[in-house]
Amino acid sequence: IVGMNAGADDFVAKPFDRDELRVRLRAGQRIIELEDMLQKRNEELQTANKRMKRDLQAAARIQNSLLPGISPENAQVATAWHFLPCEELAGDILNIFNLSDHEIGFYVLDVSGHGVPAALLSVTLSRLLSPVLDDASLLKSQISHPPGYEITPPEKVANQLNKRFQIDLESGQFFTMLYGIINTRTREMRYVSCGHPGIIYLPADGEAQVLHAPSLPVGFVEDAGYHEHVLPLNSGDRVYIYSDGILEAENAARDLFGASRMLEVLNSARNVPLKQSFQQLVKQVEKWTHSKASLKDDVTLVGIEMKS
Repeated sequence: IVGMNAGADDFVAKPFDRDELRVRLRAGQRIIELEDMLQKRNEELQTANKRMKRDLQAAARIQNSLLPGISPENAQVATAWHFLPCEELAGDILNIFNLSDHEIGFYVLDVSGHGVPAALLSVTLSRLLSPVLDDASLLKSQISHPPGYEITPPEKVANQLNKRFQIDLESGQFFTMLYGIINTRTREMRYVSCGHPGIIYLPADGEAQVLHAPSLPVGFVEDAGYHEHVLPLNSGDRVYIYSDGILEAENAARDLFGASRMLEVLNSARNVPLKQSFQQLVKQVEKWTHSKASLKDDVTLVGIEMKS
């Protein structure tokens, strides 16, 4: 008993029996072998976890490289964006880019789920929604006369995506999207919504409002028939495009942050620069959830302001 209390796993009483000793030694050897095997498996698991973490970090760097560098801006339009993934890899992705000397394109895209599957689809979609002139992009196509390309209308982009990405019934994966084009000559925003939260329109001389555009996410039905919407913009008008991570942020009582609070914050931030209005909104969301770590979904924002 004293020996067992001191840490011994077993003992043999004296005088010992040879057969009993042999059996107990074999049992002890098996225990040692099992402990060695367990240690080896733990080391292999740690190595695999480190490798997986490195791979996830590399994938996150690739995903971050697809985000806008310097937001397009000119004498007439100011743009800004904010991106906060809830995990290392995000299902959300955004971009703002020049399509021509007088047209700026933008999108916010939200793939269902999180982690690697959602991130892979978001990266694939960002390639298709690149403003480069090649066969892989849906945004431009070559023509024989100057300027050598034509810009694909937003509704056509959405309908082409819908044909290519029918919902995966096995995984249930799908995505929502809002894609639009600002024309600085006509001072109009043409956009299409695919099951995405309605844009927030903040006119220079009025209150912020949600412009709902009811529609289905991409791939839910074969013939979704997405249609384009047109929003005239005056000097000082702002438009905010976002994913549902803000709307669905929960407090301790599991109440949602919701659209009304979002409108209230953006109304109060109308006189600060776009980027600062994002900061005020995110600060209120984090206050609502008590921490950045409490967010259960990616937070993605794109803002556009007509300056003159």
